[in-house]
Amino acid sequence: MPKDKSVIMTLVLIFTTTLIISSACSPFIKNSFGPPGFISEERKQADELLDDLIDASSSNDKDQDSKPEPPPYVPQVPDPFTELYDNLKLYSLDWGFNSMYPTASNDDRVKVVFFQDENGDWVFSIMGEAAGLNEPQVDIIGWGYWNLEIDSPWSGPPPDVVFPCDEDITNLPPDQDWFTICPEGAGVSSGNKWYVVYSVFDGPIITNDPDLSYTFAAVFDADGNPDNNFPYKEPYNWDYWQNSDQWYIIDWMNVNQSWNAYVMGQNWEPVESNARAVIHENALFWIIPTDEFSVMEPGVRVSSFATRGGFDPANVGGDVNGDDPTEPLTPLDSDPIHVMDPPFTLVSIALDSWNTCGPGYCQYNEGTVEQQKTIVFCTDPGGCSKVSPPSSHCALFSRAKGDSPQDPDSWSYVAGSNVKMQKDWSLVYHCFCVK
Repeated sequence: MPKDKSVIMTLVLIFTTTLIISSACSPFIKNSFGPPGFISEERKQADELLDDLIDASSSNDKDQDSKPEPPPYVPQVPDPFTELYDNLKLYSLDWGFNSMYPTASNDDRVKVVFFQDENGDWVFSIMGEAAGLNEPQVDIIGWGYWNLEIDSPWSGPPPDVVFPCDEDITNLPPDQDWFTICPEGAGVSSGNKWYVVYSVFDGPIITNDPDLSYTFAAVFDADGNPDNNFPYKEPYNWDYWQNSDQWYIIDWMNVNQSWNAYVMGQNWEPVESNARAVIHENALFWIIPTDEFSVMEPGVRVSSFATRGGFDPANVGGDVNGDDPTEPLTPLDSDPIHVMDPPFTLVSIALDSWNTCGPGYCQYNEGTVEQQKTIVFCTDPGGCSKVSPPSSHCALFSRAKGDSPQDPDSWSYVAGSNVKMQKDWSLVYHCFCVK
């Protein structure tokens, strides 16, 4: 009850009690002095005061009742890229992420890094020279990356199994609208972490173009040492691959109608790799195991190139991310996306001195109070307390957004069942049945 309403009701109660008690002994309140029907001035004043108090209380009730109810809490769900940027050409980006992690949470989806690049600038490898071949299938309109980690439990396949290297790209199944290109000898990675770097183009990549040849690349500073990076050679001061030392490349050769992939390092030496490139309509995805780099968060540049057969400005055209190839490489520094099955399945492990009783018993809740604060709490729909009574109960835990959900040390106890806490937006919350 609001404080002002409590005060008014208390005053009304005290005043009414005073009237009842005092009516037997006080001439100020009694109405017995005077003819029948006579009401003293004192009694009139008392009645008016009581009426005022009652009116104030009623008015306060009306004000409280007339206040609109706060809207129900609605979780903020990230839109698909096609809706977020109002661009249907980004459908392939949604397809790529959903193919690798179809059960991703909303928190995971917002970790996908995306840069718009819709200026339509065409790049030749010499500054000031205009590229004469302007094809939409090499015009980068968006690009980005995400960091993918697969830890148990995950019942789905890793990305290099989703996109295998042994398929015959000249004889694909009739319902398959994508294909994978791998360097020679590439197989399934033995690790559990990948960088996914992608480019989205203004038009579909022509997979069997009879007239043009293409080169698509993602180039990196793989060791973080700028001294051994490739410098441009005059007069090609806008060389697409400058200031990098490890190159992931796919080529379409229109003469022999073939796609090829290869990875090269310093001095153009071949590098063994389990990476692969996936082409789907107007997008290209590089899936590269993180252990192919000697530094965390290596810098990257993506590029595209088309030619009619010569290398003079009139017969070639291409693009890079950003304005031109002299811009610094972009570090792959996004928060990792931890692939996991729904519902969350941490069973029989320690969580900040607690043991979990099993998944799916407790319900996580959010709500708004005072029209601005967000609260979080756990409830028990009826399963947790029956697991191991009376010690088992639902409890709220939290972790920092960048911490691994599979790491039990990342979770910290927050509160017990039905205890409402104000949400800290730098944390991720989960309800566990614990004992």
